[in-house]
Amino acid sequence: MSNNSAVYPSLKDKIVFVLGGSSGIGADFVEAFAKQGSKVAFVGRNENSANKLIEKLSKCAFVPKFYKCDITDLKALEDSIDNCVNTIGNIGVLLNNAANDERHEFKDTTYEYFDWEYQTNLRPHVFTAKAVINSMLKLGSGSIINLGSIGWMRKNDKTILYGIFKSSMNGL
Repeated sequence: MSNNSAVYPSLKDKIVFVLGGSSGIGADFVEAFAKQGSKVAFVGRNENSANKLIEKLSKCAFVPKFYKCDITDLKALEDSIDNCVNTIGNIGVLLNNAANDERHEFKDTTYEYFDWEYQTNLRPHVFTAKAVINSMLKLGSGSIINLGSIGWMRKNDKTILYGIFKSSMNGL
């Protein structure tokens, strides 16, 4: 870890699960938690990016564990969480980060597109929280961090659905 980074001893050996950690902001969170000494597991679709991240973090005390997963498949997502709990331990931190900010014309929204946005940008976050509750109860505490977006604040009809679902993170 660089000398310019803060050190949080309470994160050492804490089991952290990151939804959407194989690339982008999620990968940065995986790296930051791993460098704090946390035991990090993460899901995502991009196996290439995940493998590069794992290689980059191969000298950490605990090398992050990647579960390739399409988060719209709730059974696969729950299986990934169960696998994490069974192989690493009870999850103490859940970071709900996954999102897909695909821009489109709101007036062209179809029922199918709405369902896809919902299945990508909100539904997995609810069910990952539900899936980790027993871990956190066993530990006696836990943190669920839901990442939203300022997209809903923009007056842009190309981000309306994304903004609706990500702003709902404030209510989770």
